[in-house]
Amino acid sequence: MNLINSSQNPKIKKIKRYLDKISQQKKDNIFLVSGEREIKKAKKNNFAIDSVFITKETKKKLISDLEIDNEKINIIEKNLLTKISPSKNPSQILGICQRKKNNFSIENKNQKEIILVLDNLEKPGNIGAILRTALGFGVKNIIINGDNTDIYHHNIIRASLGSIFFMNISCLSYKETYQTLKENNIDIYATFLDKKSKSITELKKSKKNIALILGSEDKGINKLWQEKSNELIFLPMKKEIDSLNVSVSAGILLWIFFSK
Repeated sequence: MNLINSSQNPKIKKIKRYLDKISQQKKDNIFLVSGEREIKKAKKNNFAIDSVFITKETKKKLISDLEIDNEKINIIEKNLLTKISPSKNPSQILGICQRKKNNFSIENKNQKEIILVLDNLEKPGNIGAILRTALGFGVKNIIINGDNTDIYHHNIIRASLGSIFFMNISCLSYKETYQTLKENNIDIYATFLDKKSKSITELKKSKKNIALILGSEDKGINKLWQEKSNELIFLPMKKEIDSLNVSVSAGILLWIFFSK
């Protein structure tokens, strides 16, 4: 167990660099987790925890609950934890965890499954909300397309309430995603406003596994999905508005698909 009293400590400086440059977290294959609930969920789902930073006031209870080796525990003052926390409202514990590289897989091919493909989404809050909703519906597989999404961004973890740790999330190129879906005989439904698009209310019940493609609100879906999807779909709504927040759309679409 290490006691840290200075902001000049090398460990503190290193975390500050991680906060300034998310790319450095990717390079070092780690991510930051703030909060007891989130760290517990990460540990429960076999994410390796390199170290934790915790305040004196809460160390005994949390250390006992988390069952983390003593050499990985750093005791620091609350004001120091505030400086290295990625959250504006920091909890009393911060963890550094190792990233996982997941491979796409369908566990039970006899059971209908919906795969979510997030196409170049940028806003962490939206992505986290989608993951939380998806887990609630029983979605197991998420595929990330595009370079703008860092799935282990601290705001995604926070907005998902730790749901991210229960899901199989693969980061694939567009071509890899399409090949994977076709190899697994998965029909592709992409949200897109076009004269060829069908209202979600017109779709017939599908017995096959399906992939639901969600694009960003401003840029939409990649051209590949416009050309290769089995169906282009949209949510019908009043003329005064043509789209919803992507996380809201995800919830509505998942409810409809799972009810079919």
